Amino acid sequence: MVQVYVADLTEWMERGMPAEAVERLSAERREKWEKQSGSVSALQSAAAELLLRRALREQRIPAPIPWLWERAEGGKPFLRNLPDVSFNLSHSGQYAACALADGAVGVDVQMVSERARGAVVRRFCREEAAEIERAGNPAEAFCRIWTAKEAYLKMRGTGLRRSLDSFRITRDGCVEDPPGIQTDFLVTWLPVEPGRRDAVLAVCARERCRETAEFRKAAELLQWL
Repeated sequence: MVQVYVADLTEWMERGMPAEAVERLSAERREKWEKQSGSVSALQSAAAELLLRRALREQRIPAPIPWLWERAEGGKPFLRNLPDVSFNLSHSGQYAACALADGAVGVDVQMVSERARGAVVRRFCREEAAEIERAGNPAEAFCRIWTAKEAYLKMRGTGLRRSLDSFRITRDGCVEDPPGIQTDFLVTWLPVEPGRRDAVLAVCARERCRETAEFRKAAELLQWL
């Protein structure tokens, strides 16, 4: 089963992350927070970790003690002493996202933007580029494909080192790798928040996930920790 959580970080971005939140970070995230002097990137990264910890608690999965990050070859993070749980994190703008699963999973969230769209689209498959060109909202269509590709590559643990036209995401979320050869991986697109279309969230796993994510405000990330 795949579980997806999203947090709205607006409150912390406006008022700063509370000291209580900083104290509960792993050594890796706290070091990043201190080095970057409370930057937006550090806040997003820290909140994503707290969202993961909240998600584990909600799923009644005991978090490992001590809380230590490990990284597989390629940089994909995992938690020591928690081998049966796969997770992935992402953040963009005021949103942080976390996906939990009992198998490989990848998640990506992105704010809808025109920035750099043209240059990136030229690196997509022909069918994907044509889909964006025909779309009523090209920026949103681009973001759907981009997040799906990111989620797939993050699930595989390769990141963006692969060519973006070496695999294809179909309109219904099937992954073809290489294009024309269907895999058993599926992409599900979820709204980040009911009624909001300023961001796109994609999850990739061997099964479809629920059509809605568990939504939390920033302050809720500290509950139960």
